[in-house]
Amino acid sequence: AVSWIYLYSGELTEQKVRRWAAGIADLVREHGGGNSRIAVDRINPEGVEELARLGISIGNGEALMENARLIKSPDEILAMRRSIVACEAAMGEMEAALRPGISENELWAELHRGNIARGGEWVETRLLTSGPRTNPWFQECSSRTIAAGDLVAFDTDLIGPYGFCADLSRTWLCGDIEPTNEQRELFRIAADQIAHNISLMRPGTSFRD
Repeated sequence: AVSWIYLYSGELTEQKVRRWAAGIADLVREHGGGNSRIAVDRINPEGVEELARLGISIGNGEALMENARLIKSPDEILAMRRSIVACEAAMGEMEAALRPGISENELWAELHRGNIARGGEWVETRLLTSGPRTNPWFQECSSRTIAAGDLVAFDTDLIGPYGFCADLSRTWLCGDIEPTNEQRELFRIAADQIAHNISLMRPGTSFRD
């Protein structure tokens, strides 16, 4: 395949995109059965223009792929389970490392290490916060030092083994101390919500339901 992104091609981008598009057009003519349409999920404007010049029409490949991925094969389900197992093991190592005095960044690094050590690939976000930073949610982890009694909340968003995402969330209490009444109430509300949602999950139920 010919790479024609500007970072690598510079002033040769136009020349390289023509070579790339010509190769795509040849494949379409050879294998397309007279069909000159292709579906693409991501493409720069230069590629669209050159393919159009060669008579190739482009459709939205993202929609096709997302719908194709709705139903998983047995091998895909096994791979998903493997990714989740790796994620849960890495979270266990995070929990073991959680102690007063560790920073949010240091704790988050344990998730990266555990994922990579088990054949995972990368982590998509940095959603870990502690103490007063847990609200509002959706802040990235920082150099803040976690103190005893702090709640630590995170969302893994990691790409584990075989390229499958494991998106798990946890909230822990830092230190060997009793939770406050407010923390107990927050836990009860969250646990009740999860139990309610689980009770609604059954075959045939729509996402809206």
